[in-house]
Amino acid sequence: MKKVNIIYLLPEMKGASGGAKVIYNHSLTLNNINKNVSSKIVHLKKKFLYKLELSLAKKVKFFNKTFSGWDGKKMIISKKFKQKID
Repeated sequence: MKKVNIIYLLPEMKGASGGAKVIYNHSLTLNNINKNVSSKIVHLKKKFLYKLELSLAKKVKFFNKTFSGWDGKKMIISKKFKQKID
């Protein structure tokens, strides 16, 4: 059987929300059930200029957003993120 890799993309947040906790449990379960299935969780954070652009867009209306969601070109992988465990 061919090996399956699953990658979860999560935003970088200080505290774990309910959905993030479920994803961590799914990943752990997938990694323990079968050696042909592996999963990994990658945390993304917004680049500084993207954060600035979004905050200005909320205050000034001429920055008109034409889409909703994340712009992947303006995100980077957070390498030093540590999940805060409650």
